[in-house]
Amino acid sequence: MSIISYIFFGGLTTLVSLGSYSLFIVLFHMNYQISNILSWILSVTFAYFTNKHFVFKSKPTSSHESLKQIFSFFSARISTLILEIIILWVGITLLHGNEYVWKFIDQIIILVANYAASKVIFNKK
Repeated sequence: MSIISYIFFGGLTTLVSLGSYSLFIVLFHMNYQISNILSWILSVTFAYFTNKHFVFKSKPTSSHESLKQIFSFFSARISTLILEIIILWVGITLLHGNEYVWKFIDQIIILVANYAASKVIFNKK
């Protein structure tokens, strides 16, 4: 059941990411990398809470375990942020592709990588 929940909430997280990314570019005329980092902050925060509570239904038994989950989650997401930055740079800067198309392609790759990491982080013992 967690894969179906993850796809649903991962889809919502992708909407938060793509929506805020577009907002930062269109309304605030920000550089695509800055827009990506700001949208990352919003979407990862959203993803943490939805993964913890709805997808994996994780209930840490101590504050130490909670802090470990938060640290692990954000550390894993920083790793995929680096991958995102590289994908966008290659697609937009080197290949002169459309920033929205490359952001969408990027999100599919990141969704799979983040699921694997989240499954480990929120694994019930």
